[in-house]
Amino acid sequence: MKADFVEPAQRLTFCHTETSVKNGLIYHLFPGNMEHHTPTMIRFFLNNHSHWNHDRNAYRFVVFGSRDENKSKYDIIELNAGQIIQLPPSTRSLMRWLRGLAKGDQLVMHSAFMSKIWAMLLLNPRLWRRTAWVMWGADILKRPSIKGRIYARIKRIVIPRLGAVSALVPGEYNLLKSLYGPADNYVRAFYPIKVEINNTDAELDKIGLTRPLRVLLGNSAWDANNHEEALRWLSRFANEDIEIVCPLGYPAESEYKTKVISLGENLLERKFVAIREMLDNIEFWKLAGSCDLLILNNLNQQGLASVYFMLFQGKKIYLRPENPTFQMMKDFGIEAYSSLDLAHISFKEFANYREEIVQRNLNQAEEHLSPNASIRGWRDLFHRLSPKTVSKRKLIECAKL
Repeated sequence: MKADFVEPAQRLTFCHTETSVKNGLIYHLFPGNMEHHTPTMIRFFLNNHSHWNHDRNAYRFVVFGSRDENKSKYDIIELNAGQIIQLPPSTRSLMRWLRGLAKGDQLVMHSAFMSKIWAMLLLNPRLWRRTAWVMWGADILKRPSIKGRIYARIKRIVIPRLGAVSALVPGEYNLLKSLYGPADNYVRAFYPIKVEINNTDAELDKIGLTRPLRVLLGNSAWDANNHEEALRWLSRFANEDIEIVCPLGYPAESEYKTKVISLGENLLERKFVAIREMLDNIEFWKLAGSCDLLILNNLNQQGLASVYFMLFQGKKIYLRPENPTFQMMKDFGIEAYSSLDLAHISFKEFANYREEIVQRNLNQAEEHLSPNASIRGWRDLFHRLSPKTVSKRKLIECAKL
């Protein structure tokens, strides 16, 4: 069973402008509390370095504040000595490391996981043009405190001057500009999720057994999932043949998590299945693959990995219309359904998913969300960090392809 980013099915054809780093390194900076995602991201860059004309040994993967118990997850990745850098979780260690970057180095920030990093960048303008920021969902949340307003002013200075900014969902970049002013450094570089799993229902099919309609609800125990609202809608189907699977593995302990479990069990009894512990990738994708529908009731972009996975599995997806992911799906010609409809639609409407829509969604997902599409986006990002390596004539030739 494979539960990782996969290699593209065929070699891509690109305009081969030079994007390799001459006399420099490419640093990927990750937050240290995302070990359930980071190793697969690292493998994606290692597996596809040749598509960007990169030397595999030029990569450095910097993990800020990784917990000791999770360091073993990086040991199994095939890396040369020194390619993984574990930074202590202190402002001083991060600042010292940033100041030590050489003139030819490039920096890719995977999330702006601590507010102070913007002040650090403000003090290091030499890094701006060689830095890319890949926004994650929580990065764009407003912080109304005095400190939040101060960092908002700093962002208005730094963000438009970065070499590249990528929003995992295009609509988030429009929100970013509304908050911090105009910028023209957007590229669409995203992480592909295409997972191969066993057919979890194959044995049931062989012996003629059936199972309930299985629904995957939310992706974590963060209150942004709006579980309570979704569970009250789903309680209308309490007498139907249904099972609600609710991943609540992280944060490990919280008052909100306890509240969701109590409400789910009160409304749906045994038809509510709380996943209380954090599953590893293989376990989670196998669980998700056994579900028929995905419901994400959050207003912000969250749970993209689950969205992409369920799309490629041919499953039906319900999202909040306010969620930028919903609009992205519409823009790409992918049929997504409004979670607000759960308040009134029939069980038959809820479960029905026509085969022609399944196939159309798969085709559009392959075009816009596949590993091949992701590789093209990352090529654009790396190209923006190396603007001097491409002649004007070469750019014109590329534009004609």
